[in-house]
Amino acid sequence: MADDNVGWEMCAQDGCLGVRLPTGGKCWAHAAGTDLGSALKRLGEDGRLDARGVPITQEFLGRLLAAVPRDDHGIAILTDALFHGATFRDRAMFREVTFQGDAGFNVVTFQGDALFHGATFQDRAMFYGATFKGDARFEGATFEGEAWFDRATFQGAADFSTATFQDIARFGYAFGFGKATFQAIAVFRKATFHGDAHFDMVTFQGNAWFDGATFRGGALFHIVAFQRMAVFREATFHSHYVGFRATTFGSDTIFDKATFHGYALFDKATFQQTRQLGPMLVRKSLLLRQAVFHQRAQIEIAAAAVCCQQARFPAGVQLRVRWAQIVLDDADLAAPSILTGGPAFEGIEEGRWARALARLQPAGTRASRPRLLSVRRADVAGLTVAGVDLRACRFADAHRLDQLRIEESMFTSTPKGWRWTTRQTIVEEHHWRAASSYADERDTAPAPPPRVSSPRGAGWYHSTLWPPAWLDVQPPTPAQTAALYRALRKGREDSKDEPGAADFYYGEMEMRRHDSTKPMAERFVLFLYWLFSGYALRASRALAWLFGVLAVATLLLAAQGLEQPAARWSFPARLGTAALVAVEGAVFRASEQQLTYVGRLVQAALRFAGPILLGLAVLSIRGRVKR
Repeated sequence: MADDNVGWEMCAQDGCLGVRLPTGGKCWAHAAGTDLGSALKRLGEDGRLDARGVPITQEFLGRLLAAVPRDDHGIAILTDALFHGATFRDRAMFREVTFQGDAGFNVVTFQGDALFHGATFQDRAMFYGATFKGDARFEGATFEGEAWFDRATFQGAADFSTATFQDIARFGYAFGFGKATFQAIAVFRKATFHGDAHFDMVTFQGNAWFDGATFRGGALFHIVAFQRMAVFREATFHSHYVGFRATTFGSDTIFDKATFHGYALFDKATFQQTRQLGPMLVRKSLLLRQAVFHQRAQIEIAAAAVCCQQARFPAGVQLRVRWAQIVLDDADLAAPSILTGGPAFEGIEEGRWARALARLQPAGTRASRPRLLSVRRADVAGLTVAGVDLRACRFADAHRLDQLRIEESMFTSTPKGWRWTTRQTIVEEHHWRAASSYADERDTAPAPPPRVSSPRGAGWYHSTLWPPAWLDVQPPTPAQTAALYRALRKGREDSKDEPGAADFYYGEMEMRRHDSTKPMAERFVLFLYWLFSGYALRASRALAWLFGVLAVATLLLAAQGLEQPAARWSFPARLGTAALVAVEGAVFRASEQQLTYVGRLVQAALRFAGPILLGLAVLSIRGRVKR
């Protein structure tokens, strides 16, 4: 410390920065005789120690501690101990010492080990800018006030195992390691943080162990660099918010069986070598926005929500998720990736949280099955989705959607009732239909509130399809929805699932038919295609029309289509003959009966309509059974 930076009267000894004792003009290290004896006597009476800037040896520190008052258990008590700028030239032994009032170790240099085992800091513990060249041992220490380690440097091992940090801070935090550097191993095993724990801009050059630690206040690891292994195994975070924002994990990152009672934020975090994250329980939301995983990772999460907006997985990822609503907007999933549900993770106790979450699940949702809500603008070329609820999933603007693979996942379906053919649908169609019906009834643009329920749109946009309030969505156009259906259909077809692709083809054609930007003639042709055969996917409709045409043709032929003498037969006899003629005409077979002009017109119409309807029926059946 430079001379002009000290705030006390310095020792008269040449070059010594130690604070002067009340008598003699020298510091603790250089005082002698009656001056030192008087100082030690005062120290024994009130326990107040001012050793700022003093060079202290292990032997002399032992002499000081031997002079201080002690409690009934023989524990040394230091009151308002000030060591700012001091240098401990060898081992500093403060084991089980009680510091009453402020304990000032700012800009202190510990050239040997600093031993604070079981020490108690009843007020502020200030280690701002301290340098620990040896090991720093704080096992079992208790910090009842603020603990400042900002800009501290730990060149040896830093051990805070089973330490307790209590929150009585004026500024909302009780433990600060801002810009601290841990050059060797850092151990916070089973430490308890009752107040906020701030590790802003900290660098861990060695392994960092937080296994079994309990964070009852906020835990903030913003812009932290874990250059080696970061271990949070079985750690418990009770606070509403836990932040690892812009943190870099250079090696293995272990959150095995960790529990977050609130939000876990890993926004802009970088995982350079992490191959396993979890399993862990996040009772609210896990946020991986703009996170980057350089290695292929397996992420195992039980959470209420998982947000991976703009996350990048250049080597791929396997996401095993339970319960959560998942958002993958703008994510990079071009490499082979898997999103799947699964059984409960071993060692994770879901308990009452899971039962409460199950009661909030939408109707028809299988317990613990995750719900994918959105892949908008994401590159899903390598993504495979299995065992996931896709009823409310929005695919708008997703890239390479045709390469998305979907296995054993649940889509929503059309409303029940005679008006709608049962088929798998995507939520964009539901949203558009509800929006368009809302606009038609009010003569406004089709942009309803997301939870509109109108008579014409009833059943199309029910509560299971509503997005969460934080997910901004707009109703798509028919052209956009048709493009989504087309891409999903191609993906099914490439997977050799022709029957599964049929529903998406039906949805694509429906959206094309309702697209007002298409020419009227094209829309009319699509209307006829839908009316007579359900786009060659509804055999019952084509057969119904065929039987209807045959019935009408039979009646016409029986009434006016047969020449003499058949015209003089009884009506039942003519009806049977007419039915035979109608069937023969529908299959291009020449009839032996003489027909009138009307009969020949009916037969010509049958030869045109019959094969078309029959062919559409055959195509419909083939579309449902083709492999």
